[in-house]
Amino acid sequence: MSYSRFEIEEKQRKYGSVSRKLGSKVLIWIVRIFMVAVVALAVTGGYLMYGSVKGIIDKAPEINSVNVMPTGFQTYFYNVKGKKIRTIVGAGANRIYKKLKDIPKTVQEAFIAIEDERFYEHGGIDVRGAFRAGFVALLSGGSKKQGASTLTQQLLKNQVFAGGEEETIMAAIERKIQEQYLAIQLEHVYSKDQILEYYLNTINLGQNTLGVQTAALRYFNKSVSKLTLSEASVIAAITKNPTGNNPITHPEENAARRKSVLNNMKRLGFITEKQLKEAESDDVYARIKAVNKEIKVDTTVNSYYVDATIGQVVEDLVNEKGYTVTQAYNLLYSGGLKIYTYQDPDIQKICNTETANEKYFAGMPGKWKLSYALSVQGKNGKTYNYSEGHIQQMFKLDSMMFNKKGGADQYIKQFKKAKLKGGGEVIGERSEYTIEPQISATVMNQKSGAVSAIVGGRGAKTGNLTLNRATDSTRQPGSLFKVLSTYLPALDTAGYTLASVQDDGEYFYPNSNKEVRNWWGDSHEGLSTYRRGIYRSMNVVTVKALEAIGLTTALAYLKALGISTLSEDDNGFAVALGGLSKGATNLEITGAYAAIANNGIYIKPSFYSKVLDHDGNVILEHKKVARQVMKDSTAFLLTDAMHDTLTRTDATAYRAKLANAGMGQAAKTGSSSWDNDLWISGFTPYYTCTVWLGYDEQTSQIGYELRHHPIWKAIMDGINVKKKLKTKQFKKPDSVTTATICTKSGKLAVPGLCDHAAGGSTVKTEYFAVGTVPKESCDVHVKLNICKESGQAAGPYCPEVISKVFLIKNEEITQTDAYGKAVKRHYNTADTPYVLTKQVQTPCSTHLTPVVPTDSAIGADGEDDGASNDGNDG
Repeated sequence: MSYSRFEIEEKQRKYGSVSRKLGSKVLIWIVRIFMVAVVALAVTGGYLMYGSVKGIIDKAPEINSVNVMPTGFQTYFYNVKGKKIRTIVGAGANRIYKKLKDIPKTVQEAFIAIEDERFYEHGGIDVRGAFRAGFVALLSGGSKKQGASTLTQQLLKNQVFAGGEEETIMAAIERKIQEQYLAIQLEHVYSKDQILEYYLNTINLGQNTLGVQTAALRYFNKSVSKLTLSEASVIAAITKNPTGNNPITHPEENAARRKSVLNNMKRLGFITEKQLKEAESDDVYARIKAVNKEIKVDTTVNSYYVDATIGQVVEDLVNEKGYTVTQAYNLLYSGGLKIYTYQDPDIQKICNTETANEKYFAGMPGKWKLSYALSVQGKNGKTYNYSEGHIQQMFKLDSMMFNKKGGADQYIKQFKKAKLKGGGEVIGERSEYTIEPQISATVMNQKSGAVSAIVGGRGAKTGNLTLNRATDSTRQPGSLFKVLSTYLPALDTAGYTLASVQDDGEYFYPNSNKEVRNWWGDSHEGLSTYRRGIYRSMNVVTVKALEAIGLTTALAYLKALGISTLSEDDNGFAVALGGLSKGATNLEITGAYAAIANNGIYIKPSFYSKVLDHDGNVILEHKKVARQVMKDSTAFLLTDAMHDTLTRTDATAYRAKLANAGMGQAAKTGSSSWDNDLWISGFTPYYTCTVWLGYDEQTSQIGYELRHHPIWKAIMDGINVKKKLKTKQFKKPDSVTTATICTKSGKLAVPGLCDHAAGGSTVKTEYFAVGTVPKESCDVHVKLNICKESGQAAGPYCPEVISKVFLIKNEEITQTDAYGKAVKRHYNTADTPYVLTKQVQTPCSTHLTPVVPTDSAIGADGEDDGASNDGNDG
């Protein structure tokens, strides 16, 4: 290097030049501006990042509004004996809650070791764990990831952030920031043990199990409190990937993760080397496989009783607690309720057995009814839905009932082919055959209102909340309604008695030209008491009785008896015979008859006694709200009349008479037009039972009218025997007395008159409500002396006279002819031969003068035989 004077001066000129100095200054300013810009950008970015994070945090829910407690639990149903009969599980509710004290320390430590080893040290966020996870991800270029979420964060993710299933990265980042922010706050609200308890009851552990108790039962068929270290490590290994680490479907993946669980537990001092080796040597997966084969996952459907209970609980939650229908169903399926039902397993078994007994259906025309649904997506993207009605319409079928199961398959095939002809694809299809005829039955304890058993149909039940014919189907009650609609109000308030009389003769509905016919045909029985009208189920007598009391009174009583299906269209006298616009349900009929059995006190039928929430608090309770809908005297009178229905040989339900003749029993039968619906409802002093038999589609059962009688008898006989019920009669209340009456007048019998009536004695001892005993004597019987020869009223010269008691009665009906003229005509009844006619009342026209004795008459007497022989002697 040269340091000569020349070189030095040259350098001075070079660096000291104006252009050089200017360039240096510019460069310095550029550097300064760049540094300022960098700092400004950094500050701005920091502020922006701070603002963004703060904005995200500000959108986080308030900690006092956050609920991390598990909210989905199984709901249990119990029968009247306290035995669990059904478990129902909604989505996200297959959970059985366990307190931390009931979860072994080994199980707790297994989860802590693999998921959050510094759980008891951090304040909600594990900073060390986060840096470690970030460092591992950085070194691996993102190919390796380690979880850094604490148990507190995982609890928040599952309970507050819907499991963290975000669709975008930004949404995931936002959730993560809020999760960490809330985790810090949550640790100030709950203790570590409380957070761990919630977590262990919340975590998804595969196979639709939530929480360690449900998982322990599913994989090892034992309570979590009984789990070994080996088994606890298996369950803890599931958490990272409930599907991929499932020990049933992916045992190898679970085993690899389980090894990490055990090693971590050893490293953290939770277990010893010896415990580690023992756990590793355990053939736990073989045991899981064996349990999986043995365990029965409940895939059965609800019984009709459980379905009915669900419906009533939901209804009461809405009406009594103000829930919406959706809220009520969510609570029922996911609220961990305990529902204590009134179902009696003994009575339910009897009902199930008897209603399914094929001997009662032998010889009946068995049918199979098709229920069908088809959804097709056309080429245009639209969805088209079809049902069995479309098949019926296409092929012009009379009904969708077939003689054999599968009888409609040919039509289904052709129908589907036709709907896919223009293209498209089937996106849903369901076909189901139901055996016909069908049946329903209800048994109720009339004193408590408890429904002991129901049957909602015949054949296998294939789904939940399907048609329940005991509670949902409204059918025409027919003659079963006569007692409820007519005789009950007539006796209770209208001044009528069981001795009241109506004439069973030719009769037409009021303001109508439609004749009322009895169920047995065109013949008529004449003057008949209301008692006879009940046990013989007489149509004419019943309609006349309803006309006498008025339809308004009848409808008021029906509503008081819990019949909710009445409408404005039920405004005709056909109501007397059960002719309703909508019909009635088996359950409501049972409740109405139970009121008669319960001394006139109506109690709404109930399927449950109480409902407890997950914490054991009573949220619903069956309050036996009773109302007196009729006098106790009326209830007894109706009961006694219906006792005749079962015990008299000329009554309608004689075949249903119970085996224990000493047991109090009463019943009423019924059938709708063409015997489409066959009914019998009755009771003992203990239980009320109603049986319905018929086809879902209105189809006649003429010729098979008595099939339901032996079913009712078998159920009630079975209950008496199984429950060992003490023989008991219905108690006559003090409000009932007796009197001797004439069954043709309904008034007090006249000795020597009514007991000698033509056709037989009409005298009967009858029950009356106190104060209703008739004060007048019979006025329809009259005794006349009749000439034996002419049959006319005996005169003074009739040689032989007999006394005969006749019936005073007018057997005429007035009708309007085609010209609007009133025309009277005669009709005949069973009374006709004994009616006092004008001919009988006419004095004898044969014996008008005294009879004079003749010779022949004297000879005949044998007094003058000697004189007649005088000529012979000579």
